[in-house]
Amino acid sequence: MLSEKLKEILNKKKAKLKEKYNTPDGDPKVAVEFELLLRMAQANVPPKYWDYDLEDLDDANNHVKQKVSKYCLSFEKVLEKGVGLFLVGSNGTGKTLTASIILKKALEAGHSARFTSLNEILSLSTDGTYDSDARKLFKEQIMEVDFLVIDDITKTYKNQQKQTSSFIDIQFDNVFRTRANYNLPVIITSNHKREEALQSVDQILTNSLLSLFSEHLKDIIFLGKDRRIGND
Repeated sequence: MLSEKLKEILNKKKAKLKEKYNTPDGDPKVAVEFELLLRMAQANVPPKYWDYDLEDLDDANNHVKQKVSKYCLSFEKVLEKGVGLFLVGSNGTGKTLTASIILKKALEAGHSARFTSLNEILSLSTDGTYDSDARKLFKEQIMEVDFLVIDDITKTYKNQQKQTSSFIDIQFDNVFRTRANYNLPVIITSNHKREEALQSVDQILTNSLLSLFSEHLKDIIFLGKDRRIGND
């Protein structure tokens, strides 16, 4: 179910599409573009990234454009083998933007997708213990979508002591392992290399996750400066 704010944003987007094509709602061009916007909203893709494409990455990340373009042209093969991505780099270099664009391309190609955070995963998982509706949402939106983005695990995954609780580790391991077993890709963004991002109080669990990452995720490293700084 969409929030009132998302509905408001979508209405504004539809008005702009009608103005762009100088045509009523029923025009096929408006309908097609609006349907994609609606699907992105339903997939929880942040609205600030809806209108972007790979060309909007800065020149320092031309290698990212090439790798991600190849990835997006191979969705069927990616789903067959369960190949995900680990997008790593400094703040503001385009990781979340790129992850959102991948989901946009997946939705355009007719696949299901979800943009989420570890906080949302933990919330749905915990609520699902006692609530059948939350359990259904967790299954449909986290476990079964074709493409799942987990954004910035370094902000939500670690506590102030830079260690994670066993509960968080186990939930993250469960999501990633279950999806890997069904060859469902996970795309993760992080400010730290995988060894640092996954460091846990339980070294056995850390090693298990690193092994899964090695098998199912390909690293894409982002370069350049923080594009948010000085961006008025």
